[in-house]
Amino acid sequence: MNEIHLRVYTNRSELVLPDGTIQYFQEGGMSQAAKIRYKKIAVELSTGYLERQILFCRDYSSNLDFLALSQAHKYFLDRLVQSVTSEVGRALVGLSIL
Repeated sequence: MNEIHLRVYTNRSELVLPDGTIQYFQEGGMSQAAKIRYKKIAVELSTGYLERQILFCRDYSSNLDFLALSQAHKYFLDRLVQSVTSEVGRALVGLSIL
């Protein structure tokens, strides 16, 4: 049985899928657009974006429409919930859903 694996080179990475298909990802410095996006993300995170989102979801959870989720998203959320045990997984699932 073939397994998914990643080959990492200095100038590229290759994701090899079980069917032999290879997805190529170029490595190198960030483009100017990527630098701008990165800076915006860093500013938002440092000024409480994640905390605001968590509090919003907590305080307005009754307004969220989970029926609008696609079947694929419902499946992945169900898999996450099913993976919770008494010892591990609760925090990961909670953060993922939020």
